[in-house]
Amino acid sequence: MAYLAGEASSDISKAIESSKTTLAEIEALRSLDVSLLSLVFRSNCPDTKQLLEYQIGFLPNELQAETEAHISDCPHCRAEIDKITAEEFENQKVVVSSGLGAKIDQLIAAGKTILHTKLIPSPPQPAFALRGNQLSVKTYKANEFQIVLSIQQPIASEKNAKVEGQLTNLEDPLAEFRGKITLYQDNDVIKVEPLDIFGYFSFGNIEFGTYDLLVELDNKTITVSEIQVAN
Repeated sequence: MAYLAGEASSDISKAIESSKTTLAEIEALRSLDVSLLSLVFRSNCPDTKQLLEYQIGFLPNELQAETEAHISDCPHCRAEIDKITAEEFENQKVVVSSGLGAKIDQLIAAGKTILHTKLIPSPPQPAFALRGNQLSVKTYKANEFQIVLSIQQPIASEKNAKVEGQLTNLEDPLAEFRGKITLYQDNDVIKVEPLDIFGYFSFGNIEFGTYDLLVELDNKTITVSEIQVAN
C-alpha cells in the first residue's frame, strides 16, 4: 500500500519491481483501491437526474435549496451543471432564416387570428416572493387572454436566466389549451416548447437580451413583444 501511495523506500520499491509475484499483488491492490475510490467518490453528490431537475427548477423548494447549497461548495457538481447547461443550449437552439414577422405573415395567410398583447401593471408580489431568487414578473393581455411571465435570475454557477409563465383565458378560467410557444430573438428561433393544457410553459438557460414570444393555439395566435431578460 505504501508503494501504491508512492511512500515506499527505494529498497522496497526495487524489491517489489523485481518480483512478478509482488507485482501481481500490486495490480490486485491497485484494482481494489480504484474500486473503493469509485464507491466513495462523490457519494454525497446528487445524481445527474437530480441535477437536471434542479437546473430546470422541477425540484421541491426544500430540495432545490439543499441542492443549490451543495452545488455552491462542490466543484464536481458545478462542472456537471455547466455541462448540462451547455448541452441543453446546443440541443435546443435552432437558427432559421425567417424572423417573427415572416412567421406572422404566414399565419395570417393561413387564416389565423393574430392577437398582440399589451403590458399591464402586475399585482405586487407577496412578501415571501421577495426572499430567495429574485424574480421579475410581467403581465400581458390581449382580449380574453392573459400571459404572466416570470423571469428568474441566474443562481449558483448558472450563467443564464429562466423564463416561465402561464397563459389563461379570463373569460373561461378552466379552459384547456393545446398548442406550442416559440421564443424568438431577432430572426432566430431560440426555443420551441409545448404549451401544457393548463397554459404553463418554461424556457431554461436564456441569455440576457430582448425576446419575443409567439403562442400558437388551434385557431388563434398570441404575440408578446420586447421581453427584457436582464441581469
